[in-house]
Amino acid sequence: MSKILFILILSLSAIADTFIVQSDSSNINFSVDKFLFISVDGKFSKFKGKITIDNNMVTSIDGIVDIKSVDTDNEKRDEDLKGEGYFNVTQHQYIYFKAIAVDDKELEAAITIKGITKKIRFNIDEIKSTGTKLTLKISSVVNREDFMLNGSFSSVIANDVKVSATLQAYLQ
Repeated sequence: MSKILFILILSLSAIADTFIVQSDSSNINFSVDKFLFISVDGKFSKFKGKITIDNNMVTSIDGIVDIKSVDTDNEKRDEDLKGEGYFNVTQHQYIYFKAIAVDDKELEAAITIKGITKKIRFNIDEIKSTGTKLTLKISSVVNREDFMLNGSFSSVIANDVKVSATLQAYLQ
């Protein structure tokens, strides 16, 4: 009987925990330089995701971002970003994120934008867990030209886009 109990406890402790990202308490932000000295900041307000933890280590992160939710505090610019030259939301409404390698300091993710998938390295800036709540902060620099984000005025916009996310997730 004690062997069965031990095996049961051991198998339960090996089960991975899945956390669901709460978009209302999380954020995905970006910043890009324009004319070399002006910073344009923006965010996406609609996204979904899940994070899996096994033995206190992040083992997977999957997410989807609704590009129509882009917000730079400028309606004309937002419509331009949604247009054919940049994100082209009529054909590609979502950004897909899938972690493919994770360690305690960084992760590599397959990011798909406009049907183009590239591997991008993200720093893990912070990770905290209370057992039922998980906070994960990540950041990276993404080259917009890798995803053919070359709409109007792209000649005065830097190629490097700073991306950061603070994800609050709760145990499923």
